[in-house]
Amino acid sequence: VYKRQQIFRWVYVRAPSVSALQVELEAVANFSAQPGARILAARLELLMSSTAPKKCLKVSCGDFKLAEEPISPVTAEAMHDGCGYVPAELLSRWLGPTVGGRAVAVQVRVVAPRLGVFKGVLMLKRGIHCVQLTPSMRKVLPSTVDDAQEYAWLIIKQV
Repeated sequence: VYKRQQIFRWVYVRAPSVSALQVELEAVANFSAQPGARILAARLELLMSSTAPKKCLKVSCGDFKLAEEPISPVTAEAMHDGCGYVPAELLSRWLGPTVGGRAVAVQVRVVAPRLGVFKGVLMLKRGIHCVQLTPSMRKVLPSTVDDAQEYAWLIIKQV
């Protein structure tokens, strides 16, 4: 008989007040702007995305820029499909020349206090020099903390 395996994780945070955890989260992104508890839970879940250790990278915010949504050649309207673009040089740096040289897209999570939290697919695009993140990829707005950090965590879920 096949028994389905279940994994349960519990976290206990001891702090002087509940707001201590909220302060830490607000330094990462503007989680308090989420419209409801269900969406907030889904957005917090993005912070728990798993991957292989070599596919979780601390990178510079300078590697990213916000871009417009791609326009459909059929309807001439913005596609809002959660897809951005990545230059070949960055794919090779992140994945190594062997895998990065063959990859055409990566499924990612990006957590950057100055940019927000993003989820989606980055497709290879020639002629660009930094990752282009689209509005449909953004799930949480940037941190409102005055001295938000310059780092970005890139989690590559799938190549």
